[in-house]
Amino acid sequence: MPLLLAGVCVHLTVNTASGSASDSKAKIVDLTHVLGPALPDFHAGNAYEYKSLFSIAKDGYADGQFSTPEHYGTHIDAPSHFFSDGQTIDQIPATKLILPCLVIDVRKEVAADQDYRLTVEKIEAFEKQHAIAPNTAVLLLTGWSQRFSKPTEYRNARENGMHFPAISGEAADYLVNKKKVGALGLDTLSADYGQSQNYIVHKTALAKGVLLIENLSNLEQLPASGATLFLGPLRIKSGTGSPARILALIP
Repeated sequence: MPLLLAGVCVHLTVNTASGSASDSKAKIVDLTHVLGPALPDFHAGNAYEYKSLFSIAKDGYADGQFSTPEHYGTHIDAPSHFFSDGQTIDQIPATKLILPCLVIDVRKEVAADQDYRLTVEKIEAFEKQHAIAPNTAVLLLTGWSQRFSKPTEYRNARENGMHFPAISGEAADYLVNKKKVGALGLDTLSADYGQSQNYIVHKTALAKGVLLIENLSNLEQLPASGATLFLGPLRIKSGTGSPARILALIP
């Protein structure tokens, strides 16, 4: 059964005996960290809370309530995160939430420099093998997600601020304004480096409606090209962002 999603054709085979959909040729990779307490947060606030409201033992069914910052765990930034007239997360059209994706591997660079920022030169070298088409999601594989279960190491804060890999302002300008990408994502706390004061990557991307995806996981399981990205943020009324379930489909 072929499905056409945002210009991407996905072929699913249906198991009529069980009624479930499966695809013997495709692989789905979950790029999402589990949402819960004590996750590494940009502000080190740990404001996540969950409480049980009803239990099966007492009420016959279970239900609960949670509260969380919008920009916590694996999440998406909406343009309104930095621009008062920008789209809020509930206004993002569904057509912008399913994108072909490319993965640029910079783990070697990060091993040599924890403050590494993606450069235009690295992107151009990548393009010799993989074309960056408009409305593509470009994801940066730094390997930093291996630290996620240890918030102190993931934040890597020192006297002068946090230290983790990110995207340079020049690379953001190149991808957003020249290549016309649809989204930028990476496996660290922020698209901007830890000591940033002007958040140039956020401003460059969100000014053009390019979504930012932060705190990704399992990017090493994706090919450099050929996968399709599915973004699942909550439609929070007037939200500036949202925790999200991020999935990749590999043909």
